[in-house]
This record gives sequence, C-alpha cells and structure tokens, in this order.
Amino acid sequence: MGASSSPVAAIAIFLGGVILDGGRTILTAPLLAYGSVFALQAVFMIGAIYLLDRVNIEEFRENTQGAIMAMEDNLEG
Repeated sequence: MGASSSPVAAIAIFLGGVILDGGRTILTAPLLAYGSVFALQAVFMIGAIYLLDRVNIEEFRENTQGAIMAMEDNLEG
C-alpha cells in the first residue's frame, strides 16, 4: 500500500470500528452489528459506481493529455 493511500485506509478502519461499535450498542445481535457495517459499505460502493458512471472518459482523456503536454512544455522550456 502506498503512502498516499495509508491515511485513507486508516480513516476507513476507524470509521468501520465506529459503525461496528454503534451497531453493537443499538442492535442486540452481533451478526446484525457486523451486517450493518457491510451493508453501509455496499451502499457507499453503489454510490461510487454511480459517480464513476457519470465520468466522461473522452473528456477526461483530452484534459489529461492537455495537462501532460503543458507539463512537458514547462520542463523543456
């Protein structure tokens, strides 16, 4: 795991623990508490898929190529 993704992983682990503890407090069965963590992850994954579906790949490719060319010009010039 790279250095840039380590803080994100730490936040995810922390929030997973917070959700699990909240589920244990509210729900009586441990299975339901663990299930609430996985259900919330599924909801966020579906949301991420929805957002990724809205990305215009061609526009992203054009913008990225333009930015790379500008950086190369700055390095050469």
